[in-house]
Amino acid sequence: MNKIFAVLLCASVAASASANPSVGSDAGRSFESGSTSSMKRDKSLSADKARGDRQTITKSRERAHEQSQTESNSESRGRSFEKSKSSEVSLNINGILLQQFVKRYERTAEGEGMAGAYFSACKPISTALSDYPVWSFDQGKVTGRTEAMYGNGNGMIASRGDGVVVLYVDSNDTYIRRYAQCRMTASAWLSHAGDLANRTSPKSEQEVVKIIQEVFHQMDLDGELFIQIRQQSRDDWDQQAYCSQWLGDYKDFTEPDMDCSVFQFKGRDMYVKNRKTLSDDSIDGRSFTISLSGSESDSYRVENSSTSDDSVSRSARMSDSDERFRERKNTATLSKSKSSEASTSTKLDRGSKAGVNSTPGE
Repeated sequence: MNKIFAVLLCASVAASASANPSVGSDAGRSFESGSTSSMKRDKSLSADKARGDRQTITKSRERAHEQSQTESNSESRGRSFEKSKSSEVSLNINGILLQQFVKRYERTAEGEGMAGAYFSACKPISTALSDYPVWSFDQGKVTGRTEAMYGNGNGMIASRGDGVVVLYVDSNDTYIRRYAQCRMTASAWLSHAGDLANRTSPKSEQEVVKIIQEVFHQMDLDGELFIQIRQQSRDDWDQQAYCSQWLGDYKDFTEPDMDCSVFQFKGRDMYVKNRKTLSDDSIDGRSFTISLSGSESDSYRVENSSTSDDSVSRSARMSDSDERFRERKNTATLSKSKSSEASTSTKLDRGSKAGVNSTPGE
């Protein structure tokens, strides 16, 4: 092809030399190929090693000096006066028991439950004389003195002193047994109240009254207690009562003289099973007493005091401190690096060109 290109080139030069204007024509072809290959390797190694020690030395010194002085003066003057008085009184509460019984059950009807209803009906203390049993010809039975005196008819009553035949007194008579059992039950009721009140420690008579009122209130709430006491009175009467001939005329009546063994009413005194009862000095044969204790004290004290304090304190302190330290350190370093690189490049370039150029000559 190179030869063809040279021939064409010569022909073109010859034509241009003899021709003007000229005509040209070029033609060519080119081809290029290449390849590149590269590879790089790096390798690194590093190692550090360190070792060290540190030593500290400290010295400290302190000196102190302290001084303290204290002075104290105290003065006290006093005058005192004390007076105390204590007393103990034994109070017979029989009268208070009877008084509160009459007030609660026979006058104001403050009594509660079965006990309140029973005692307010038979009134064992306040009607002991007005309801005292006598024989009434008009009614043909034993009845109370007031009813016999103001009842129907002329009120004539059998009397042992009038020549009238003395009537046999039957303990089973309804009026006599009710009259006696009412007082017997009241005696046991008051005796139980005295036992309860005697367990307290009041300081005044007013406190005793309040205690007895509370005792009666608590007893009224205990229905079983009343039933037990009431039944005991009935059993004592049924088992032990035997009456002598004691009925009299109200005109000649001077004082009670009732004698039914288990219950007696002679003069002003009543007895249940031969034990005096329902009086200020004896209830069921006992005198209930409560000890009242009281104390009184007066205290008077005058005191003058004075205090003075004098205090001196001194303090001196010195401090000296020295600190040193020493440090040692060893360090070793190892570093290694390796690098390699390989590169390959190949390039091929081929080309061909042909041209014709003609220039007309003159």
